[in-house]
Amino acid sequence: MGFAGLSSASADRIRMALTGAGAGLTFWVLADVLPDMIQNDRAVLFLAALLGAFFAAVLAASGPLNTTRAIVVGLAVSALPALLLLWASFRFDNVKDFLETGHPLFAFALLASLPVPFLIAGLGPERNWRGYPELFNQSWNVVVRYVAAWLFTGLFWAVMMLSNELFGIIGLEIIEDMLDIEPVPYVITGLVLGLALAVVNELSDYVSPFLVLRLLRLLLPLVLLVVLVFVVMVPIRGLSGLFGSLSAATILMAMAIGGITLVSTAIDQSDDEAVTMPFMRLATRVLALALPVLAGLAAYAVWMRVNQHGWSPDRLGAATLAAAILAYAILYMVAVARSPRWMKDIRRFNIWMAMAVIAVAALWLTPVLNPQRLSANSQLARYQSGQTAVEDLDLWTITRDWGRAGQSVAPEFAKIEGPGAAAVAEQLAALDAANDFHSYQRLLSGPQSDRMQDFLSRVVVRPAGAVLPEDIFGDAGRPDIWLDACARTTVADNPGCAMVLADFLPEAEGTEILLATKEAGDWLRLEMWSREDSGQWRNHGTPVRLSGPEAILQSDAIIDQIATGEFALGPVSVTTIGIGESRFIMLP
Repeated sequence: MGFAGLSSASADRIRMALTGAGAGLTFWVLADVLPDMIQNDRAVLFLAALLGAFFAAVLAASGPLNTTRAIVVGLAVSALPALLLLWASFRFDNVKDFLETGHPLFAFALLASLPVPFLIAGLGPERNWRGYPELFNQSWNVVVRYVAAWLFTGLFWAVMMLSNELFGIIGLEIIEDMLDIEPVPYVITGLVLGLALAVVNELSDYVSPFLVLRLLRLLLPLVLLVVLVFVVMVPIRGLSGLFGSLSAATILMAMAIGGITLVSTAIDQSDDEAVTMPFMRLATRVLALALPVLAGLAAYAVWMRVNQHGWSPDRLGAATLAAAILAYAILYMVAVARSPRWMKDIRRFNIWMAMAVIAVAALWLTPVLNPQRLSANSQLARYQSGQTAVEDLDLWTITRDWGRAGQSVAPEFAKIEGPGAAAVAEQLAALDAANDFHSYQRLLSGPQSDRMQDFLSRVVVRPAGAVLPEDIFGDAGRPDIWLDACARTTVADNPGCAMVLADFLPEAEGTEILLATKEAGDWLRLEMWSREDSGQWRNHGTPVRLSGPEAILQSDAIIDQIATGEFALGPVSVTTIGIGESRFIMLP
């Protein structure tokens, strides 16, 4: 696209702004237009993935490359990843359930972004996609350019909103009317982002990763100190807080990723650009040697969880990430331990690992690494071998959350004979009859009437000897929740549920019920129930939360006083005012 009579910088700005505006318009079509025109969600998913990755890559590559080559980069990182994402979506009956798992989108993002620096380096002046200095620079340049451009875009919208409010003072609605036109916010966002990227490209000598990398290096000694203290204290304080918890593994992996990043920034693109102070070089080497401890503990924490409960998609994702981090850490340690040219080796290992991560991300979207199928087969095998007891078997998650793979193994569970066969058959029957998880739980916990009778046998009823109404609460009751409350005891060792029968609503016929239940934490729930003319029970209640350090004791005291009859019933004299259809009351 040519712009005769314009300077090269002006032409680049217009070109990038138009590209961004086109991206914004495309996203508006994908978000608001296509879903109404195309009923096939998978087609919309494919187009969104294809065009999203394409425009993101084109905007990232424009600047280091000319427009034609930037488009080549966009096509290269969008077509195959979008096809793989579409292929993986058939693991579920619908796209919504597929996307809610989160793992495919993360793999797609890696597959669409990590190759960009390789392609820019391969199509750029150096024509060397394996040259570490060029790869290092292009990777960080993309990050810094995008961050700077998005910051400016956010600032632009802040100014626009403030300007709209300023115009509102004098009754002008120009900006608001313009933004009410559906595609305009999308187009403006893309246009401003593209323009900002063009300006950042022009000022690449000033807006560069240099400052960011130098600042990150300052964190290296602090992170090293924390890691060394942790490593020294682990054998002293013990490992009980580490194993069997994905949260502990997540913390360890996050710290290891931070350490890997700091080591990479310290060695920079070449020995000439790397840290020069002897202390910093020593700190970098020590941190590289300590990384396998963090990565190894993270991997072991994940494995302990898998050993206890078998594979699940989340655990498989955590294990894959832990394996990648451990590979980085071991390679860094090997480089430092074996060679005086350890920095050069780490740079070479970084290229290998980046390509390995790209390959694993691609496999994650193929049947080779189908986390739902691998997890469903794992759970089936564990139950068949007796590693999983029937009471620990979560057929709802397997069959409802793990897509077609989980559904396909359900009949296999029914074929397994043994002491738990009847319980499995009951779960499968509840799965067929339930529309949601709560109804599934209700079906497994027995008939509503049985659970209600169980609750009524535990709840404290006052006044003593009060006769409960027939068909109390009907089908509107929540016996499962109330039974949990009754299981919680107060400081006076009373059940965490109490009921008062009284004529709370004189204008209504019959007796009303005040139900107090002890919720988890410091919640006290007070509910009022009354029977309407139709015979149906109606809930007037609202949860009440008591705040302050004595909140739990206050909640317990209220239930204890109801249980002991230490309460008084009486009318409240108030006058209401009716204005139109509204009625107001003033409380003393």
